[in-house]
Amino acid sequence: MIDLAERAREALAKFGLRQLDIWRSGEPGALPSLAARAENDPDVALGSSPAQIRDRIVAAVPVLEGERLGTPLVGANGPFGYVEFFNVGKISLGIAAQLEAWSDDIALALSAERVAHDMESPDRGSILIADDDANIRRLLLALLGRRGFRATAVGNGADACERAAAEHPDLILLDYRMPILDGRETAERLRSDPRTRDIPIIMVTAQSGTEEKVAALEAGAQDYMTKPFDPDELVARIASHLRWRSFFAEAAASPEQVVADPTPEPVAPSAEATSATRSPADTGEDALWIAAAHAEQLGRHADALSLYLEEAERAEHRAQYARAAIAFRSASAMAGRQQHADLSNKLLRLAGKMYLTLAEDSKQGHDIADAYVNAAKCFLLAGNLQLAKKSVSIAESMTSVIADDRPSSLS
Repeated sequence: MIDLAERAREALAKFGLRQLDIWRSGEPGALPSLAARAENDPDVALGSSPAQIRDRIVAAVPVLEGERLGTPLVGANGPFGYVEFFNVGKISLGIAAQLEAWSDDIALALSAERVAHDMESPDRGSILIADDDANIRRLLLALLGRRGFRATAVGNGADACERAAAEHPDLILLDYRMPILDGRETAERLRSDPRTRDIPIIMVTAQSGTEEKVAALEAGAQDYMTKPFDPDELVARIASHLRWRSFFAEAAASPEQVVADPTPEPVAPSAEATSATRSPADTGEDALWIAAAHAEQLGRHADALSLYLEEAERAEHRAQYARAAIAFRSASAMAGRQQHADLSNKLLRLAGKMYLTLAEDSKQGHDIADAYVNAAKCFLLAGNLQLAKKSVSIAESMTSVIADDRPSSLS
């Protein structure tokens, strides 16, 4: 790890400077940050503002103005920082050349450090970006590159289909409104192509209403983001979908396992499970359920599975454990219809865990008993007899587990 503060102090003494500032670029759209400063007179304010430094990083050219010299830090992927030198008197051309050479050495060292970090860091996956706005493409390429993803970008839906078929990315970020093919048409074409139908899609839309979001899900997208989006949320969504993609791949690796008996049919969340946790502002809460049910009716079981899983994750995040459990059971049914026994059982176990969490979270005795009963059902169907027995012992009756095969209505 390069100690920039120490390097700045060494240069200050070596060249007899008054002040030296080292700036580093931040996330796309953010202002650069001051990484290190060395100064001989802290009572005298010198230096440029972050906004000024940002413009100079973009310009990427040295600037010599009397007592001040500014030099960009440039690596293999372009400028990533800036150094400002402040002298007591006017900086001569000879000293300026030495300072530029020192700045180049710092840029080289930082670039080498970054390459070493990237080599040691695990590859987080490949992302295909499809957006007709060049600024958005550059922003996303920079953001995802910094977060450990391999990203490529195209400017329209037709190119997205061609690139996806050729490169098989792990996930596609798809703008809803594009020329040639819009996001909905592109998603439908990707879903109809055997080479790309299993690639998860996150649709990016400028509309905050539910109509366009539901349309995106119906077209085959697993998720959607509204512009302007939060970079951390986008990366978290991408990471979540890639985890599920890995989960599916693990289950598909055992095609010899088939489901002899279908798992419980998918069910809609009970009125008690949904209304108790819905706020007046949460107008689009059932969009995923609607899209999942629609996909199931059309026989698109893989799409329905993904939608139910997304609903389960969101419900768990909101502490809606009954809703999450039912979503996991519905996803299990979809996995069973695709003859993925192992995946179906895993999802049933996740449903059981949600019921156990509900039991621990509930304060009503009747609800606790119902939750343990439903947990036992899920564990029994998944073949986990040990957990089933523990749940049954708390629920007090194995008969109550077998008598009713449907989840009880839980508030």
